[in-house]
Amino acid sequence: MMVLKEKLKNMRMTKAKSLVHYLGRVKQVHDDLTAIGEAIAPIELVRIVVVGLPKSWEVFGYVVTSR
Repeated sequence: MMVLKEKLKNMRMTKAKSLVHYLGRVKQVHDDLTAIGEAIAPIELVRIVVVGLPKSWEVFGYVVTSR
């Protein structure tokens, strides 16, 4: 469980991969955590996703987190 949590928190979107690929990876780890009974709050999941976005997505991250 701890390994999956760390993997989720350390995930980053690379320039070579698409947003869909990045979100798919996040969803897979989130689903794995849910399967073993570890729930991640939706707001925490959003924060993790936004933090993992590259600098070019900074404005998007600001808009999402300010809502």
